[in-house]
Amino acid sequence: MQATAQNPQETVFISVPIHTLRGIIMDCVNTCLKYHEISLSESNGQIDLQQDERFTIPQLAEYLKVNKLTIHRYKKNGVFPFYQVGRTVFFKQSEVDAAMSSMTKLKKGATK
Repeated sequence: MQATAQNPQETVFISVPIHTLRGIIMDCVNTCLKYHEISLSESNGQIDLQQDERFTIPQLAEYLKVNKLTIHRYKKNGVFPFYQVGRTVFFKQSEVDAAMSSMTKLKKGATK
């Protein structure tokens, strides 16, 4: 039974080789990642598309000059927003920088 324009609620089953299905899923995931990596910034009335740098855990540890275990602890405690695709965890630089800026402001306010 095929879905038709008159009855789009019908269920359709198709047979697809696993490697084809894996390719389709990977294409969808990559498209989503590319969509979310682009951020808009407005300057002088013009909208500029900017790529947001992504970091894996080891890359972020190097960027912040801390141990990888510190990054894992920050991830667990929700210090930085993170994204996960399969086993790969990554962080957006703009979100990390914003979180670090907030942490710095909190520390300065506490010492005054």
